[in-house]
Amino acid sequence: MSENINETENNGTAEIEKIDILNLVAALWNGFRRLWPLLAVIVIACTLRSWLSTSISYTPQYVASATVSVTTPGGSYGNIESAQEMAAVFPYVLTSGVLEDVVMNDMGLDYLPGTIDVQAEDGMNMLTISVSSNDPQMAYDMLTSVINKYPEVAEYIFGETKLQILDETGIPSDTRKEVVIRGSYKRGALQGIILSGLILCLYAFLKRTVHSKEQINKKINLHDLGSLPYVKMKKRKNAKNNSPTLLNSRLDPGYEEAVRRLRIRVMTEAEKEDGGGVIMVTSSVPGEGKTTVAVNLALAIAKQGKSVILADCDAVAVSCGPGSFTGLRIGVATAKGLALAYNIPAIRVSTLDAMGVPLSRITHSFVCPIMDARRGQTYAAAYLDGGSVVKRGAYDIYDYIGILNGLMSDGTKEFIFVGDGVPVFSGIIREELEGKICFAGPEYNRQRAAQVAELGASMFNDWLLANELTTDSLRVLGADSIKCYGGGVMNSDELVPEYMRKSQAERENEMGLLEDAGEHSLKKLRAH
Repeated sequence: MSENINETENNGTAEIEKIDILNLVAALWNGFRRLWPLLAVIVIACTLRSWLSTSISYTPQYVASATVSVTTPGGSYGNIESAQEMAAVFPYVLTSGVLEDVVMNDMGLDYLPGTIDVQAEDGMNMLTISVSSNDPQMAYDMLTSVINKYPEVAEYIFGETKLQILDETGIPSDTRKEVVIRGSYKRGALQGIILSGLILCLYAFLKRTVHSKEQINKKINLHDLGSLPYVKMKKRKNAKNNSPTLLNSRLDPGYEEAVRRLRIRVMTEAEKEDGGGVIMVTSSVPGEGKTTVAVNLALAIAKQGKSVILADCDAVAVSCGPGSFTGLRIGVATAKGLALAYNIPAIRVSTLDAMGVPLSRITHSFVCPIMDARRGQTYAAAYLDGGSVVKRGAYDIYDYIGILNGLMSDGTKEFIFVGDGVPVFSGIIREELEGKICFAGPEYNRQRAAQVAELGASMFNDWLLANELTTDSLRVLGADSIKCYGGGVMNSDELVPEYMRKSQAERENEMGLLEDAGEHSLKKLRAH
């Protein structure tokens, strides 16, 4: 029994170790796929560095050598024995400095610019004398001097000996450079591979991620609701068939089933928490697939007959007026709700600015957005190169045209009119305005959400730069911190519509109060 338990435990431990090894291999492979350009650059850089350093610091060494026979008056045996002894004693002769002094005197030098070596052939009366120097002619001259003077030095030790040249290299050439340079390539590449391997290992070990449901619960204390399989989509001509969404008819049925299971579990958990109002999909780093998950989850929930709003934004921009009172209130209320729910900033954009500012930046003309305010009144402004030249407000149409006439200096710039006031006031403008006039097409006579979003994004980016913030730091600080910075960006509490005049009900109410006050004063006068 105990043996079976031990065996089971050992198998479990081995399985855990196996899983860890597989995870490590997978992490290394994923790291290589992500970092291979960097690793390749490191290997190439190390190879080039090794080649350059070797090429610059390389000093050529020329080796002149000769094979000589040793002869003595004693015969062949004595010749062989003398050659062996001469080779054995040579290091001592060389270190004693006697041979060097003799060679320097013979060549008329103050120092010996090279090294000398002697090797004896086993069982033969031959010596190989080699001289190395950084100058080929010097190496050859030193070799000749050694052959001529070595017997004189050795005579005090071995007696009379003679050296007869059998073979020599002559003036040598540098044959080592190609070998040394080739070796530098290999050393540099090996250093680069080792360094790349260390970087890859650090990446794999320091990248704290999860590989199983148990690790999700253990490392980040979250309950796993499901997982979606990796789907590799083939590139097709129809772009709709290239995305891994539920709208793709070619999507793998297994992936659709995984999304369905995820939808059931997410909705069950959401209803337990707060009734399933808001579901946030996020990730620790970009590129982990949160957009794909969010889109598919939204589609799966929508297929159940539920209303879904899919929002992916850093801030929400809303047109705050001028416009219809009811429309402004609905738009601002929706933006306030989104900003509050997602804890993101709200950007208040004037309708006139949205129509005029972006267009004036590209046309370099006077862009004049006009909106029909009824009773001969207009909500209007004027812009040039992105800047306001006529303050936005409610104007009588003739007063507004008079202001525009005052802008004309040389008559070269054109007036471009946009907005729903163009069909209403175009006749008056043609009659009263001096200068070049252009009326935009019907597509520019209505306020568009894209214009509000474009100007809102520009305002938001300028605000971030002015306050030295980023979207990531703003998420950490929260939308409530916006009060400390000011500007055109605000939190949900500060967002209100921009009314340029009172509503009709307010005006009629005020007129009624004035009439009542007048009647009351008249009654008092009559009483007196």
